[in-house]
Amino acid sequence: MVFGKKMKARVKRSRKPKANAGHSPGQGGLHRYFNPHRTANISKSQAQGPGYGNIVPAGPVQRRKLLTLAHAISGKKYRIIKVEGGCKLNSRLCAMGLMPNELLSVYTASRGGPVIISIKGSRFAIGRGMTNRIIIEET
Repeated sequence: MVFGKKMKARVKRSRKPKANAGHSPGQGGLHRYFNPHRTANISKSQAQGPGYGNIVPAGPVQRRKLLTLAHAISGKKYRIIKVEGGCKLNSRLCAMGLMPNELLSVYTASRGGPVIISIKGSRFAIGRGMTNRIIIEET
C-alpha cells in the first residue's frame, strides 16, 4: 500500500505544468513559429496563406487526360507521367528506360495480355501488373 501512495504522489508531481513553459527562448513552444506581436509588411492574402487571394491563370487551363498503360491504344504515342510503384518496380522500369517525361509508342495492346512498347528504339513487353501502375498521357 505504501508503494501505491508513493506512485500517486510521483505521478502528480510529473503532471504539473512547468512555470514559464514555452515562453522563454530555447524552451520550444508555438511562439517560435508564430509570434502574434510581430508585425510585417505583407498583404492580407499572404497572411492567410496559400489558397487565398486573386489567382489568375496565365492562359487557358487545359485538363490532361491521364490513363494507365494498360488502357493504351496500339499505334499511338504517349508520354509517361509517373510510376505508382515501389522501389523494385521503379528500378526495373528505369533500367528499361521508362522514366517520367519519356515518350513511348505502343505496338500491341491486347486487353488480357502484355503490352508491347517501343522506347528509344528498343521494344519491350510489359505485363499487366506493371502496366496498371504506369500513368501516361497521349501526345
